[in-house]
Amino acid sequence: MLRDDLILKLNDTKKKKRLSGAVKLGKLIKKEEKRKVRRACCGFIHSAYSFSPYTPAMAAYMAYNNGLSCAGMVDTGTLAGGEEFLSVCRILGVSGAVGVGYTTLLPKPYRKLCNIFSRDYKHFVYLAAFGIPENAYGKMDKFLISYRAEREECNRKILAQINSQFRGLGVISYEEDVLEGTKAIEGGAVTRSHVMLALAKRVIKMAGTGTALVDYLTKVQKISLSTREEKLLLSASNINYEYDLCAILTKKLKVDDEKYTSKIHQFTGATLAAGGLVFYPLNEKDVVEGGEKYIDELIATLKQLSVHGVAYQATSVTAHLPYLEDRLLENGLMGIDGNNIHSTRDVLFTGMMTPLQEKCFYALVGNAYLAGMDPMDAFYGPRTESRLPAFSDRLRVFEEVGKKLAKEAE
Repeated sequence: MLRDDLILKLNDTKKKKRLSGAVKLGKLIKKEEKRKVRRACCGFIHSAYSFSPYTPAMAAYMAYNNGLSCAGMVDTGTLAGGEEFLSVCRILGVSGAVGVGYTTLLPKPYRKLCNIFSRDYKHFVYLAAFGIPENAYGKMDKFLISYRAEREECNRKILAQINSQFRGLGVISYEEDVLEGTKAIEGGAVTRSHVMLALAKRVIKMAGTGTALVDYLTKVQKISLSTREEKLLLSASNINYEYDLCAILTKKLKVDDEKYTSKIHQFTGATLAAGGLVFYPLNEKDVVEGGEKYIDELIATLKQLSVHGVAYQATSVTAHLPYLEDRLLENGLMGIDGNNIHSTRDVLFTGMMTPLQEKCFYALVGNAYLAGMDPMDAFYGPRTESRLPAFSDRLRVFEEVGKKLAKEAE
C-alpha cells in the first residue's frame, strides 16, 4: 500500500511532493526488487508541462516500470519539467535525456521542400532540440518565451472560433477552462490540445456521453465519425474518454492556428548556442509510402537545414530500416527513438531500439554532460569538432561518456 501511495504522489500537483515521493519510492524499490532492464527506449514522452496526463516524475517512473534502459522527455515550447524528469530518472536508475519541441517557419528559398514534411502545415516544420545541458535551460527558455506567447495568441483565436461554432455549450473561458490543469504558471506551455480538451470536457458536461454525445456530434455539429471513433465514444468503460474525444475533435475541427514567425535557422542557432542538437521527428508513413527515394530526399533536405538527426520508431519502418540507418551514418546524422507519448492511450514501449538508436541516445546524454561543463566541448562545439572531426569518432566518445553516466546512476 505504501508503494502505491508513493506512486500516486508522483502525479501530485505540487512539485515538492512529487520529488519527495520519488526519493522515498526509490529507497523502497532498492530494498524490495531487482530491476529487469531491457535495451529499450521511449524517446518522446510528453509531460504535463506541455500536454500530457503525466508529470515529469510520473513519466520517469513509467519508463522505470516498463523496464526501459533509457527515456527521453520532450515538451513543446518549454523545458520547465526537464530538471524534475532527470532528477527522478537518476533516483530510479533510468538514463534520461530532455528535449523541447518547436514548430518553425521555413525560409522562402526552402519552401519548395515542404512536401518533404507532409504532416506539417504549409511552410512549417516541427523539430526537437535534444541533449541540452541543465545549466543551459534558462538560456534556451529566453528563446522559447516568444514562442509560448505566439501560441497563446493562436490559442485564444482558436477558442474564439470554437465558442462561435459551439454556442449552445456556453462560453468556454481561456483563463478558467483552458488554463485549468496546465503548468503555465510554472513556465509550462499551453497548446492547441489544451483548448480542445477544454472543449471535450464542456461537450461531455452539456451533452453527456455514449449515444447522446454521438448524436450531438453527428446531428447537431455535423461531424462525421468513423466506426472506430463511434465505438470509443459509445463505450461506457472507456477510461480514456476525455482524451479520445479531445483527439477526435482535434482531427475533425478545422481551425486557424498557423502563426509561427521564428525561422528554422533561429531555432537551430539557439539550440547550438545552448549546447544541444536538432532532430526531425519522422513521419514513418512517409517512409513506408516513399521508400528509398523519400529517405534520400529527406536526408538531403535535413543537411541543407542544419538538422542533426532523425527520431523514428524502428518497428514502424522495418522494411526500410537498414537503408535509413545506413544513409544517416553516411551523412553524419543521428537516429534516436521517436515513440510519441502524450495521452493515456499511447503505449510507452513499442519495440527494442536499434544499436544505432542506443548509441545516439547515450551520445545525447554524454553531450548534455560535456556541454554543461563547457559549451566548447558540445558534440558540435568548436573544440570537439577540431579534436574529433570524424562523426563516427565523435559519436563513439560521446556514447562512452553517456554510458558511464548511466552506469553510475544504477
